[in-house]
Amino acid sequence: MNILKLIHIRVVARNQEGYLVRAQARSHELVLDEPRESGGTDQGPTPLEALLAALAGCLMMTLRLHAQRSRVDIESIEAVAEAYVDPRGFIGKAKPGLQDTKLRLVVRSSADPEKVKELVHNAEKYCPVADTLRSETSVKLEIEIKE
Repeated sequence: MNILKLIHIRVVARNQEGYLVRAQARSHELVLDEPRESGGTDQGPTPLEALLAALAGCLMMTLRLHAQRSRVDIESIEAVAEAYVDPRGFIGKAKPGLQDTKLRLVVRSSADPEKVKELVHNAEKYCPVADTLRSETSVKLEIEIKE
């Protein structure tokens, strides 16, 4: 990985009917949907579930990176990410984003527990998804209308 230049990330998403969205990231497809009780077909996680999965996955990957660089052996990592969302947010009657987000990590390692905790804190500090969620990240929306 070249750490001297920015890495461009691109995802193309398409919605053709209902709430079902198929997103393409490199050669991988991610399917997003809403549960049946919300009018979807339940063919994939909701966007907010995918966001929590991205947070958990990113933190675990960043922890692995820092552990490898510090030569600390980690046997396994498990994460549980949870949050609340007020459905009134979809119609402008409440905050639309996640609330009370919690992430619990279980790390199996024979290393010194204080060293592992330090690595976890560094991973949380340098995890791009966690940083994006903590920051006011600008999103420039461009609109094109086609017939």
